[in-house]
Order: sequence, then structure tokens, then C-alpha cells
Amino acid sequence: MQPAPPDLPGDPRDPNRLAGASYFLTTLGAGLLLAQNWKRLGKPEWVRPTQIASLVGLLLALASIILGISIAVANKSLLFMIFVGGGAALGINFGIMLATVRTQVGPFKAWKTGGVPAMLAYPYRPNTTRNTFIVVFALCMAFVVGVAVLVSST
Repeated sequence: MQPAPPDLPGDPRDPNRLAGASYFLTTLGAGLLLAQNWKRLGKPEWVRPTQIASLVGLLLALASIILGISIAVANKSLLFMIFVGGGAALGINFGIMLATVRTQVGPFKAWKTGGVPAMLAYPYRPNTTRNTFIVVFALCMAFVVGVAVLVSST
């Protein structure tokens, strides 16, 4: 493993470990850590979009919970809408975080095996990032709505 060149702030961090910080720092904190890792991966132009996505994800998650509760109060189906709002919140937050992790894992592994040149030459695939977010969001929503339907039908 070669040390980072002078224009990089240091060796990249393992994105899986950074995502693990969500247990202590919430998904917003882990997203901000992942955003800062872009500098170390040689993509400083991706720091700001990742920071914005992490913040917007948190705001959308809070909005979905508030919307779910307000709809539940209006329709008197509290449990169902809280589950739906919570599912959207989980899906948005973890979708953004896991999509970012998946995007960073490839160049991180390239750095570990081939050093900085391999990391900087890594071919990013934006469709993979988008598809990861969609799948994680859909799975969270399907699981939570399924649980809500089961609970509300009993």
C-alpha cells in the first residue's frame, strides 16, 4: 500500500466502518463521514453532493414521519400510517447511506490492492448507486407496509 500523494488528505477510510457509525451518530453523521471520505478517495467534488443528500435524506425522513402521523390522526388509522412514515424514513436514510457505501467500496478495495493509482483509475458506475438506493428504499417500504397490514388486520 502506497501512502497518499500530497494532494490527498490521507488514506481512505473503509466505507463499511464509516456506515457503522450510524449506530452512534445517526445516518446523518455517518453520511457526513462518508462525504468527507470522498476527499481521501480522490473525488473532492462529491463531498458537497453527499453532504446535501445526507441532510435532505434526514429532512425527508422527518417529513415522512410527520406526514404519516398527521394522516393517521385524520384517518384514525394511527398504526398503519406510523409504519408507512417510519418505513419511508428508514428507506430514505439507509438508501442514501448504503448507496454511498456501495459507491465507495470499489475504489477503497482498489486502493487496498493496487494503491493510489488503482483507486484514482477506478471506473465509477452511477447507475449502481441509483439502483442501490431504489432497492433499499423499496425493501424498507415493502417490509414496513407488510408488517403494518398484518398488524392492522389482526
